Amino acid sequence: MNLFREIQHKGLTLDTVVYITVLQGFFSVGRYPSAREVFDELQASGIKLDFHTYCAMLDELCKTRHVGKALQLFHSMEANGIDHHIGMYNIIVDGLCKSGRLDGARNLFGNLYMKGFDRNVTTYTTMVASLLSEGLLTEAKEFFEKMEENGCRTDSVTYNVILQELLKGGHYDDAIVYHKEMFTEIDLDSKKFMDGG
Repeated sequence: MNLFREIQHKGLTLDTVVYITVLQGFFSVGRYPSAREVFDELQASGIKLDFHTYCAMLDELCKTRHVGKALQLFHSMEANGIDHHIGMYNIIVDGLCKSGRLDGARNLFGNLYMKGFDRNVTTYTTMVASLLSEGLLTEAKEFFEKMEENGCRTDSVTYNVILQELLKGGHYDDAIVYHKEMFTEIDLDSKKFMDGG
C-alpha cells in the first residue's frame, strides 16, 4: 500500500491497469479490506471503470470466497445503470457454483434470457461441471443437451471438464461415451475446416 501511495504522491498517473494490478495483489495475499479501499478510491477518482475493471473485481471477490460481496457489487452495478456483460454473469455463476450455492447459480442461469443475454459455452460448461461435481449426473446431461439444442457449440474445454468430473465421480461408462463424442465432434470440425467450410 505504501508503494501505491508513493506513486500517487509523486503525481504519477494511475490508470485502471495500475489499479487492477494493485487490487489483484491485495486479493492474492488475502487483504480484502485493502483491495476494497483501493476499489472505492478508483470509483471516486473519476476514472471511467470499464468491463475489465469490473470483471477483475468480481473475479477476485469470487476467487477469494467473497461471493456475497461480489453479488452486492454486481447488483449495485445494475442499480447504477452500468451495463452487464455475459462475462460478468459467467464470473458470478462460477462463484456461486464454487461456493456451494448451486440454487443461486441455477436461478441466475435461468434468468439470463429474460435479461437479454445468450448463455455461452462458458456458462454451460460451468453449470455442467458444477452439477457433475455435486453428483447430479442426470441434470448435468440435461444441461449438456440444452447447450447443443440452443446452438451453443461445445469445445475441447467443455469435454475435458465433463470427462474430468465424470471420472472423479466414478461414471466411467458415461466418460467413455463423451470421450467418443468429443473425438467425433473434433473429427467433423477438422473435416469442415479442411473442406473450407
